[in-house]
Amino acid sequence: MKSAKRSVIITAILAIIMCASLVAGATFALFSSSSSVNIAVTSGNVEVTASVVDIQKSYVDDKGETVNGKLFSGDATFDEGTHTVTLSNVLPKDTVKFKVKVVNGSNVAIKYRMVMSLVEDNGLFSSLDITLNGKKFYGYTSGTKYALLEAGQQIADIPVVISLPEGATCNNTACKLTYKVEAVQGNASVEDFPEVPENTLAVNTTEDVRVLEKAISGENAVLDKDVVITKAPDTVESRLSIKEPTTLNLNAMIKTPDHMGNNSNNFCALIVDADTTINADDNGGIKTGENGGYGINVRNGAKLTINGGNYYGGGTAVQVQEGELTINGGIFAVEPYDDPRYGYNFMLNCIDAAYKNGTAKIIVKGGIFKNFNPADNTAEGEHTNFVADGYTVVSMKGEDSEDTFYVVLPVSDVLNAISKGEEVVLTGDLTISADLEPSKEIKVNGSKATINANGKTVANTVDIWNEGTGAWSLVSAQGGASLTVKGNGTFKAKENDCYAVDVRDGSELVIEDGTFIGNVHAVYVLKGTAYIKGGFYSVQQKYPDANKANEFVLNCYDANRANGTAKIIVTGGTFVNFNPANCQAEGANTNFVAEGYKVVSETKANGDVWYTVVKA
Repeated sequence: MKSAKRSVIITAILAIIMCASLVAGATFALFSSSSSVNIAVTSGNVEVTASVVDIQKSYVDDKGETVNGKLFSGDATFDEGTHTVTLSNVLPKDTVKFKVKVVNGSNVAIKYRMVMSLVEDNGLFSSLDITLNGKKFYGYTSGTKYALLEAGQQIADIPVVISLPEGATCNNTACKLTYKVEAVQGNASVEDFPEVPENTLAVNTTEDVRVLEKAISGENAVLDKDVVITKAPDTVESRLSIKEPTTLNLNAMIKTPDHMGNNSNNFCALIVDADTTINADDNGGIKTGENGGYGINVRNGAKLTINGGNYYGGGTAVQVQEGELTINGGIFAVEPYDDPRYGYNFMLNCIDAAYKNGTAKIIVKGGIFKNFNPADNTAEGEHTNFVADGYTVVSMKGEDSEDTFYVVLPVSDVLNAISKGEEVVLTGDLTISADLEPSKEIKVNGSKATINANGKTVANTVDIWNEGTGAWSLVSAQGGASLTVKGNGTFKAKENDCYAVDVRDGSELVIEDGTFIGNVHAVYVLKGTAYIKGGFYSVQQKYPDANKANEFVLNCYDANRANGTAKIIVTGGTFVNFNPANCQAEGANTNFVAEGYKVVSETKANGDVWYTVVKA
């Protein structure tokens, strides 16, 4: 072995601890005759021992060949008196294998299981590779399922492998582990000893919590095995916290037990006390049990960024006590409060006083939220909006339920979804507030699409009008598209900028309802057909000729209207200072109103005349 490896001297202690319990039982008989008998009762005893057999040692030399029967310079021994395996002076490329023998010395059948725990560690454990019965040991208390062992029976087939990989640089460090055999009488209930699901790790003690904290903390921490916190004492010490700046790659779940929501000190699965970024895939996240506590609580001015994963809590998935939460992705759900006034309303929540003084913030730029609208909720008062500028919310119904899922997307993604022909239901205002690629307009190009405004406002705060690129309107149907607008929303173009809606290339537009405020034109048809069935229409920037100021609320391109390729057909709606039955812009008495319908007018106090189309 190279001299560089010789300098790495390690002392490790593995303790194998016997666990025995004595349980009293009784047998008796009752007789109905009048004669008396003597009844002798003896108690059964439970006595189990564990020892180590078949210790095998090996190392890999500097030529890459395995040398069996010894370690390079250290040793591995078992002390029967103390039930201790000692691995001393271990070097990289050393390996120790042994088996645990379990003997049932009881006079009754027993149920037994193996439990392994990390007891002490000053820096060695993370460098070791340890497998218990073929499964990697991560440092949290790990137990096998209870198995039956008849009186006098013994087993000796539980393998343990401990090795120090090549390249380890843990000089003069040590750790101590215990391997316990726990036993109860064969007919005992083991409900108080919950089994951990396959492929998960159990965190049973406060010491386990400390081990888990180390595993999930640091610059590039990774959790790739589900962790089940099987016990959660109501103590501050039992809290799982991130106390140093951390980037956590959460590829597995952290789960907490049922009824943790009753705990006053330990009321959430994870506390974030330092700046943390969680990168999680579909298998990662936080989940509390029935009547569980919160999922995450952010404190002490920490900044938490969540990028993906699944988060479930009792009433609240993430709370900000003091600090800042940014959500870029992930799926969020809660066990709702029984009180219907609260229900799902606090899925994301800040402490009220901290929210008001600005020391608690929530910024949502992505994610899916079950029955909770982050753009319109009551967590911090009616219509609280956690959604960032440049993002909006759309909703969808569950396939087999009445649940509603709210999806936060960049405005550009919503525009792309509409362009591709998807039906989009807005559950938050859609504001075009920045330059977008490929265009800032809501463009439906050659597809069939529906915009359900759902009572929300669609608007632009940056200029859309661009003659060079042919951008004219807030919403544009092009390339033979078929576009339906419904949901009684408001489409408001920026003042002195663009039209509200236009139709081109033989496209078809159907407007069922809503409010449309444009500049010069509310609806303009270059080539195609606009069917207006309802809505409210006006212009804020008038045509420059005062005599024609309001004549272009609805308008067709003259030549195409004349040859029949540009049409507007009105069967409903109200128009401010514009009579669709007498459109002067297309020539005196030009009538856009369909047969069987008529126009009624009403003059308002400000002098405006509202023309409404109704059935004749």
